[in-house]
Amino acid sequence: PTPVRNLAPPPPPSRPRARSPGPGPVVSLEDAIHRLTVAQHREELADVVMDFMRGYFGCGMFFLVRDGQARVWRGFAPGIQQAAIQTIAFPLSMPSCFRLAHDRRTSFRGLAPAEGGKLQRQIWKYLHCEEPSQVVVVPVQVKNRVLNLVYAHAADGGPLPDGPVTDLQALCAAVSSAYVRMIQKLKAGDLAT
Repeated sequence: PTPVRNLAPPPPPSRPRARSPGPGPVVSLEDAIHRLTVAQHREELADVVMDFMRGYFGCGMFFLVRDGQARVWRGFAPGIQQAAIQTIAFPLSMPSCFRLAHDRRTSFRGLAPAEGGKLQRQIWKYLHCEEPSQVVVVPVQVKNRVLNLVYAHAADGGPLPDGPVTDLQALCAAVSSAYVRMIQKLKAGDLAT
């Protein structure tokens, strides 16, 4: 006898969970890099990074790094004002995804490390969000000195899309180049602080 074939249609292919877009208009990497090349002040650098991140991530923070401390310079998250986010500060000696990116001088992407749980949970609680399944922290450095850390997680707290993360890393490299250009102009007396 011939085998009985299942006439039911095959199940639809599984698709990754839809990601909520960020809370702002999408600024392309090319536009952001162009803005960095004409920026005259470091405030503009932070604005460019935030404008880019708002289109792709649900939460973003741009940290100043000074004297072993990280302090939010700019940031956004649903339901919390930027002024409140700017009160986030902590020593980089505390274990966290931030310390890993800072000390290794390279991007951290993944589940935030368990040993940094205390600090990370406090930050997420302050941001009114659940623990994300994946975060990214990208250092911005000149020579071997980390000047900034850039943090992001997805709007739904899920995995981060590869394209925007890669673009964020490229953007942070461009911020480093913009700092170098500004420092050179400052030394030459061509740029006001």
